[in-house]
Amino acid sequence: MKKLFFVLLVVINNVAFTQEKAITTFILIRHAEKDLTQSTNDPDLSTEGKSHAARLVGVLMKTDIQAIYSTPFRRTQQTVEPLATAKAVQVIAYQANKTDEIDNMLKQHA
Repeated sequence: MKKLFFVLLVVINNVAFTQEKAITTFILIRHAEKDLTQSTNDPDLSTEGKSHAARLVGVLMKTDIQAIYSTPFRRTQQTVEPLATAKAVQVIAYQANKTDEIDNMLKQHA
């Protein structure tokens, strides 16, 4: 069974409601295309995947990004590297299969 690994970007936005409450928006992005010619469980991104990772910068450049989370796999880290560099945000590694880490993210960015 193929596992899906996600890159988690945390975006903090203040939205005006009746009581001026800040809300947290999490954007989940699946890793870009991996290089299927590599015979490894942890392949790099393909040329197309690297291009899509670079385009992610343009899509999210005007977004206020407070944190970027990534699983430790090369393809997920390479997907967020261009955005993290452009936004001067350090990528934080997490284990996707550990729900307590996800809970901590939610608490930290509530």
